Amino acid sequence: MMLRDLCDLFDLKRQTDPDAIPPRRWCRTSVGYELTLDRDGTIVSCVPLASEGQKLPKLVVPMAYVTRSGQKPVPGFLCDDAQHVFGVGKNKFREELRLMHEQLAKDVLSEVDDDGARAYLSMLRHYGAGMLPRLCAEAMGEDVRPGSNEKENPNLKSNLVFRFLPDGSLLHERTAIVAAWDRYAEAAEQESEQCTCLVLGKVAPRAKLFPQVSGLAGAQSAGAALVSCNADAFSSYGQKIATVGSISREAAEKAGGALNYVLKDDSHHMRLGDDYVCFWTNSSDSIADACLSFIFDSDGIGGSNAIISGRGENVEVRDAVQEALQQMIHGLPPVDVPADTKYHVMGIAPYQARLAVRFYQTGSFGDLERNVSLFLRDTQMVGVRLCSLKRYLEQAAVQVESKNLPRSLITSCVRALLDGTAFPDSLAKEIILRTRADHGSRNTFDMGRRAAILRAYLLRKSRNAGQVVREDAERRLTVALNEENENQGYLLGRLFALLDKVQVDAVGDINAGIRERYMGAASTTPARVFPQLLKLSQHHISKSSWGSRIDVLVQRVISKVDDSGFPKTLSYDDQGEFYIGFYQQREALYKKSEKGDKTAKVDVTERID
Repeated sequence: MMLRDLCDLFDLKRQTDPDAIPPRRWCRTSVGYELTLDRDGTIVSCVPLASEGQKLPKLVVPMAYVTRSGQKPVPGFLCDDAQHVFGVGKNKFREELRLMHEQLAKDVLSEVDDDGARAYLSMLRHYGAGMLPRLCAEAMGEDVRPGSNEKENPNLKSNLVFRFLPDGSLLHERTAIVAAWDRYAEAAEQESEQCTCLVLGKVAPRAKLFPQVSGLAGAQSAGAALVSCNADAFSSYGQKIATVGSISREAAEKAGGALNYVLKDDSHHMRLGDDYVCFWTNSSDSIADACLSFIFDSDGIGGSNAIISGRGENVEVRDAVQEALQQMIHGLPPVDVPADTKYHVMGIAPYQARLAVRFYQTGSFGDLERNVSLFLRDTQMVGVRLCSLKRYLEQAAVQVESKNLPRSLITSCVRALLDGTAFPDSLAKEIILRTRADHGSRNTFDMGRRAAILRAYLLRKSRNAGQVVREDAERRLTVALNEENENQGYLLGRLFALLDKVQVDAVGDINAGIRERYMGAASTTPARVFPQLLKLSQHHISKSSWGSRIDVLVQRVISKVDDSGFPKTLSYDDQGEFYIGFYQQREALYKKSEKGDKTAKVDVTERID
């Protein structure tokens, strides 16, 4: 089903956005140099396509028929490196490689009535084997005559493309040559072994290898494949490598092309830790994709497609997504996204030469909308703008960086979002540990986001504990400060915020205030810390211009603490409420207009973070 869905995405993009995914038998690859040919095949210029240190541009070129590897990599058509085109470099098979490249060009172009094709064949005949043309040598900045050291000349591995001087066209884009290549590749497919494709359900040429996906952290530089095996233990009935899966070349190229697309387009994937979470819909409407992108990774919305934020934003789509999110918060289906639109979410973990699928889930946008609506309501918090799942999960990572997230946490949290189930206990524990370590002060938004996801964690956990517990949690865990919440952790969090505020009022911002020195201990062993903090606060109250007002609030909170005194320890759940109470009390102190407002709503008309 997963491969079939990727094939459907390929077909959809080829129909609605042909530039997004190259057609079958073509691929997008890095190109280092452009050689210009005259009508007689003479090389008149060799131009580098990127300055030193810059990324090479990627062009859509004919795809190598099989994966290039080993000492005798197969030649490319009209896009290849210097050792194939001119037979140069250290490879002892360089002359054989040149002959393979020349033979492929003859097989495809010998009967093509095109001036560019004739110029290319003439060039291959004109320039002697083992000698790089002078213009190319000068452009590459190296002496690459026979016997030169390839390791000292990385430019040899850069792909070359060819431009026809008389009309300025690239050879691989000329109409007659494109048609000739497609005919050749299709004929070569038909000559290969046939199989019943398990993806497309028809008899078709079998795929020998699955297309590689390159550029992923944790995978080989040459790329990794979604379908492959490289040990006898994986062989079955004489089938090995990619043939074990009985997949046709058409299905492999379509699925591989679609997977490359979602992993290269920032608006269709996010990276969490060592994993990649890919997401897409079966709709050609950009609003559906933009909504899905925000749910998982708000950065992606402003990525290569610049849908929501950043320069070149699509204002109409941005406003539509804002409206859709507002509707979902109120439990209404977004009017601009049909309920039967299908969504797809896939988790991928690169392992050297292959990709492991950690999870795959698909369903209707109507089902997803209900669970996303629940997620948006659960994570509402005063002073906190709507955030994607990635932004919340980053708060559980060391240094608030998603690359440091543990793999097990990623999978369970994505599933909790998609299914509307409880978040794992490890999420709350990691956030609490992070807050003890950095006091939620690394970034101005850290404490608010942590309070929001802790609230969501506690609300969802209560729903599995029965109606009484659920109703009590929903009554206590409000969006803004709740002065009726008598949970001991929540009260102590409020108290700590008041003591922190009066210290700041009295002595100003200092490097090591009570927040930096005592927050961790106050949230875990209150009985050891709060008596000392209350004694210290009397000095601060006497110096603060707002001291008497803060003192009244302190006494109100203390009056609600258990008669037995401050608890010796707090459970993880109570520690979560401690940080929620701390954040909400601070917001109430610093924003008078929100004081005591238990039903405050997040303003989604602001720009999405």
